[in-house]
Amino acid sequence: MLQKDWIVDNPDGSQLTYQFAFVNVTGGDPSPASSTDPNNPPAIQIGEDPVVVLVVYVPVEGPGIAPANDSGATIDAFDESTNLLVDDDFVIAYAPPGQTTTKDAEQTTSGNVSGWVDTWSTGETIAAYPRISEYTNNPSPDFDKWVNLLPSSEGVTIGGTDNADLTVSIKTSAYALAFYKNNAPPLVIEHVPPHLTQALYGPDGQLLAPGDKPGAPLQEQRPQGAGPEGV
Repeated sequence: MLQKDWIVDNPDGSQLTYQFAFVNVTGGDPSPASSTDPNNPPAIQIGEDPVVVLVVYVPVEGPGIAPANDSGATIDAFDESTNLLVDDDFVIAYAPPGQTTTKDAEQTTSGNVSGWVDTWSTGETIAAYPRISEYTNNPSPDFDKWVNLLPSSEGVTIGGTDNADLTVSIKTSAYALAFYKNNAPPLVIEHVPPHLTQALYGPDGQLLAPGDKPGAPLQEQRPQGAGPEGV
């Protein structure tokens, strides 16, 4: 069980309340594993790999949280497999909300560049990419789900194909992350032919990095679609 709320005292005497948003765990089995329920964190089996537990809280009450004359969705893409935010385009914004044919070019750019989709003048439907195709990792992670970091907020819904559409009503604010997960199985070399042993391992027995000498035959071990660095 995880703590649901944190209350932080500010130097000026005011208080800021943080609410549990999600927990994501990597390095166990299964990996990654996430939950938005503080009473039901992921259950994993621990093996030899390091286990990383990321617990996220967001501010929900306190000075400066809700601007008086503006509203919008604060968004970003989150890679469950690495516990990191993804710096790449991942959404298309549509206005009016509830449809995915009339693109809002200005808010699409704002959402991808600044992580902000304005809803002061109109509501928006924010559609997540099924895959972040330009992501530096190879293969690219697939869309998993939207996580509404403030599930108690009204005027915010998740739906559409594969629940990839985040709809935020006019004059409504939201905090949300599009979760992506790398579903590709890890490359496992069960048997190394003798003629490749020297290409894979150096004289000290350490696995050679791609490009090390000797290393040309290592390209034969790359998974289909791997980049020039073999990852």
